[in-house]
This record gives sequence, structure tokens and C-alpha cells, in this order.
Amino acid sequence: MGKYSGLRTAWAAVALVLGFAAHAGRAHAETRAEDPYYVPVEKRARPAPTPEPTYDLDRTRLRFGFDANGGAVVGRGVAHTVALRLGVQATSVLGAYYQAQAGVFAGSDFGGLMFNSLMGSLVLNDVMELSAGPSLDLRSGSMRTREEGVFAGVATRLAFMLGADAKRPGNRSGLSLVFHAHPTFVRTDTTTFVRTLFVFGLGGEWY
Repeated sequence: MGKYSGLRTAWAAVALVLGFAAHAGRAHAETRAEDPYYVPVEKRARPAPTPEPTYDLDRTRLRFGFDANGGAVVGRGVAHTVALRLGVQATSVLGAYYQAQAGVFAGSDFGGLMFNSLMGSLVLNDVMELSAGPSLDLRSGSMRTREEGVFAGVATRLAFMLGADAKRPGNRSGLSLVFHAHPTFVRTDTTTFVRTLFVFGLGGEWY
């Protein structure tokens, strides 16, 4: 008898707990139904995912650059130049800038160079930049005095960018490998001939 009495007591306790739980559930449901501000969990708005940052790739911004180079003036000897650039980058592809390039050359002749160039640029695949434009060239100190003076020229530049930001395409802040080819049209009283500078170097770009 004691054994069965214990089982009945246990079952009675379980029934009492289940009855209490059911009553509590009904009371909670009634309370939620009466609450005008209650929103079921399944209908509650989930927070929107944080959007990925976006950048205006075609915004106009300032650009600055420089490079130091070594090479030669064809037919005159070795040359060393330094170039500074300041301008605007209109889009991720198109830009324009002023470039001042100064240097010296020595060999069969000796003298100084100062190129003032207005250049347009085209950036390909976010890596390679092609630039070209007219230039006003000053040659001075030459032992061949007939080559001294101010002459017209053409500035060309090829650069490979090493600092393109993968998260912000179209923006750069880093090193560049640079090649300059710059013909100058030297005019004398009797003739016109070309002196071409070829130099290669390392620089930096920010835009």
C-alpha cells in the first residue's frame, strides 16, 4: 500500500504542476491579447543589415604627385630630373594636371632643363596611367648656346600604380613606377631639330 500511495502522490504533484502551467499560459495569452502595444515575435521587424560603405568613384578631387628619374637626352648625355604634379582627378578614369619637371644633363653637352606641361591623363584598369600634353621648355647653361632659350615641347608619361585601394577603387595613395618621354623642338635661325629626353624613375601619387 505504501508503494501505491507514493505513486499516487507523485502523479498528483505532476498533475498539479501541469495544471498550474496551463493556467499561467492562458493568463499570459489573455494579457498579451489585451495589450494594444504587444507585437508577436514573428511579426517584429528585424534590424536592417548594415550596408556596405559606398564611394562616389566619379567625384572630382585634387591630385598631387612627384617622381625622381634618371635617363638620357638623346645625343647629349645622361640626365636626371625631378617632377612635381598638381591638378584634379575628374573621375576614376580621367584627370588633368600641371607638371613641372626640372633637371640637368651632361655628356657631349651640359645644361639645365625646365619643362612646364599641361597634361591630360587616362587611368586604365585602376593600374596604368597614360598622360600627354603640350609643354613650354626652358633650356639653359648649354655649351651649345644655339640650344638655349624657350621652346615648344610635348610631355608624355606612363605610370604603373602600386597603391590602388581595392576597397575604394579609383583612389590611390602610394608608389608609382614612371617613364617620361619628352621631345623639345629646338629652333635656331636656320633650322629646327628635336632633343628628346627619356627618363625612368620612382614616384608617388595621391588622389
